[in-house]
Amino acid sequence: MVELEGFSTMSGTENTASLMKSQNVEQLSPCRSFTKRIISPGSGLARPNEGSTCTVQIIQLGGSTQLDEALIGYSLNQETRICLGDGEGAMSHIIDTCVEMMLPGETCRMQVAMEMIQEVIQMRQNNLKIDCKTLLQKPVVFQIELKSLRRDKDIYEMTVTERVDRASKFKSKGSSCFSCGKLQKAEAFYIRALKYLLTVDPLEITDETDATKEVFNTVKSACLLNLAACKLKYKSYEHVVSHCTKALAIDSSNPKGYFRRGIAYMELQDYELAKADFDEAMHLEPTSKPLRQQRQILQERMRSLDAKYAKAMSKMFGGQ
Repeated sequence: MVELEGFSTMSGTENTASLMKSQNVEQLSPCRSFTKRIISPGSGLARPNEGSTCTVQIIQLGGSTQLDEALIGYSLNQETRICLGDGEGAMSHIIDTCVEMMLPGETCRMQVAMEMIQEVIQMRQNNLKIDCKTLLQKPVVFQIELKSLRRDKDIYEMTVTERVDRASKFKSKGSSCFSCGKLQKAEAFYIRALKYLLTVDPLEITDETDATKEVFNTVKSACLLNLAACKLKYKSYEHVVSHCTKALAIDSSNPKGYFRRGIAYMELQDYELAKADFDEAMHLEPTSKPLRQQRQILQERMRSLDAKYAKAMSKMFGGQ
């Protein structure tokens, strides 16, 4: 990665007029999660991308209460070095997106959309150390200064190994967030990891070493299964089935795929498919206590359903 210095090809008069105009423009982020207004313009043409190492200073200017650094994901009120895309805070992706819109040397004011604050509260309600109603009383505003940056390669410039390594890193971050109960952040990291893997052409991976192929398949399967685990928490059972089926196409001997898909099938009341998956998982992992418990639940539901059918048939044909 190369350190980027600011530069401009405009004349002095053109540059001044352009900068004055840009300072009066309020930009809406592509994801509509915040608005950005330039306080002090930067220079050059190159902006940060995902993976860029940036030196920034983030200051909270407005809001009913001071947010903690764990919520934001980055240090406040001091010069700090961050890697865009790595933040695990509920608001890290908002900060990252804003920084990606900046030029070296720029200072901007960012106001977070109230809908995003509500989403953050929903994500972290049980872990927030501040009153949620208070947080919604006033707009949350940050001042961000981008002091310097080192751009990373864009995804199309990366080798297969580099993309697999990046995906592996995001998968690990997703698992860290999942273990802490940050389900939406975990899901975002798993999806980001899969984005890098999906750019790898099947013909490219055949030319790689056996070790790279193994890591590629392991990371892809793990991300799909972990996404399924997130979707189980949300009770999005159709998505669980889809993710597990894709993972099992990569590794048909992974009991987690059959176990999680079996639970989803059971909740969708497709009991025969659930039984088939639980049986296969039991064959692969016969000592699993959670699996035995789910099989017991399935058997009880199947008996209950059979009893209902028997009662309905009895009434239909005049039985007592």
